[in-house]
This record gives sequence, structure tokens and C-alpha cells, in this order.
Amino acid sequence: MNYLADTHILIWAITDSPKLSQNAREILLSENNNIYYSFANVWEIAIKHSLHKSNITFSSQRFEEMCKLAGYSFLETKCNHAFMVETLKHADNAPREHRDPFDRLFPFRVVERSAVTK
Repeated sequence: MNYLADTHILIWAITDSPKLSQNAREILLSENNNIYYSFANVWEIAIKHSLHKSNITFSSQRFEEMCKLAGYSFLETKCNHAFMVETLKHADNAPREHRDPFDRLFPFRVVERSAVTK
């Protein structure tokens, strides 16, 4: 199965954090799954690192290197994916995790690649 990973899942995986659930760990480690990261993940790390967020102790460049070393694949994002974000309806009562602007690119890449977001 194809999975497009959330930034926090990737952070927890590459740092071997106990915050990563056993289920997520099994998905990431299964040879039957393809794990993808995108420009949005790298960009989010760059912003958080530049703001000196305490849980981001590595640069965006190092983050990408760690994703590659972990065997994750880069999922290319194009301008038309950003254009499609404007078509998303934003519900005020959406769960907090669905209000993250970086996550708003995921639905279009998921549909295009038949991936599951985690």
C-alpha cells in the first residue's frame, strides 16, 4: 500500500520517538508498504527549524537525507496541486489536525497516487 506520511509521523519515525504508535511503526517498517514524503514536509521542517522549535533539532536538508536513508520516497508536488487547494472547503468545526495548511496539499496527491495519509 502507498502512504503519504504526515510530518510529525516522519519526525517521530526518523528520531525513533516513543510518540510513534506501534501501528504507525508497523506500517512504516512493512516491506509491503511504500512510504512517501513531499515538499510540504520538507518545507514545514524548514519553517519550524528556522523558528527554533524545540522538537526540530535538524535542518530541512538533514530531514530529507534522513527520509531517504529510511527508504522513504519523495512524492513530487507541482503548482497545480497548490491551485487545487483553493477548491477545498474549510469547515470551522474540522478537527484541529485538518486545519494545518501543509496537510491541505495531501488530498490531491493521495487521489493522484492512490495513497493513504497517515
